[in-house]
Amino acid sequence: MNFRGGDLRRLQNLKSLILCINENIVVEGYDPALNCLLNRDAIEDQLDKINVPTLVLHGANDRLFLAEDAKKWSSKLSKLWKFTIVEGGVHHLSLTEPGSEALAQLLPQFINETL
Repeated sequence: MNFRGGDLRRLQNLKSLILCINENIVVEGYDPALNCLLNRDAIEDQLDKINVPTLVLHGANDRLFLAEDAKKWSSKLSKLWKFTIVEGGVHHLSLTEPGSEALAQLLPQFINETL
């Protein structure tokens, strides 16, 4: 699994650092967010259990996850409707142009064809 172009060992080192920081800093609402971050890599093993039609959009300029990883993960979805790389899109694709534009274009088609 690549994480920003790195490997799983880098992600595990990051987890260790975050856990160390977490032991010394108490911020309300931080624990759930930390748990979400630390358990993200387990998602890959669960993808084949998603059995509903799925539309996946990935920003070509996503600096957190590589497009080839997103494509690999998407291939594990049993009912993948479409995987699209949005040129110029970033990680928070639906919140910025051109991602929100791509979503507005594909979502009605996805709903019409899968419901």
